[in-house]
Amino acid sequence: MKVGDVELAYEDRGHGDSSSPGQGYGFDQLAADLHGLFDAAGIAQADLLGHSLGGMVALRFVLAHPERVASLILMDSGARGVPSLGTTFARAVASAQRDGMSRISAAVGMAPLSSEERQIADLEGEARYRERIRCPTTVLVGELDVPFLPLADELAAGIAGAHLVRIAGAGHSPQKSGRAAWLAAVRAHVTRVRTIPARS
Repeated sequence: MKVGDVELAYEDRGHGDSSSPGQGYGFDQLAADLHGLFDAAGIAQADLLGHSLGGMVALRFVLAHPERVASLILMDSGARGVPSLGTTFARAVASAQRDGMSRISAAVGMAPLSSEERQIADLEGEARYRERIRCPTTVLVGELDVPFLPLADELAAGIAGAHLVRIAGAGHSPQKSGRAAWLAAVRAHVTRVRTIPARS
């Protein structure tokens, strides 16, 4: 994101180059971390895009701080978890303990889902709050991201006025596997939200 003349790349705790405190990885804490970033960077309001786990954090954030979100894009995410992923995560943990992370890293490059499977699978119970989201919302999903297709449908149906966009030929990361269509969808979202009145 860009704040004035400064560009910020935000990563959840324990992801990328961010610190790993060893605790505090629950969704409420991750949403609180994002709120802290907004405050520290002086961001009064922003258009927020959340991908996968980030979409689940964005849902929590907009519910807790609706005044800080001008519009919302939820990408290959859901209001509830994907139960079938729990066993996949357990197998990955066992493999990492036995053989290290090299095989997991190679497999993640081929898989349609991100490495945050356990956290995604653990999130439940947000569906009943979707009607509280009042900002303009677009739900994006890669058409090949099969586990998240029904979750994207649920999000779009449960958020008033939400637009659903399926990115042809894309998997769990349409910003990579369907870049041109993904950019077009994001630009269409920004154009749309700049031309419609805010809902009270």
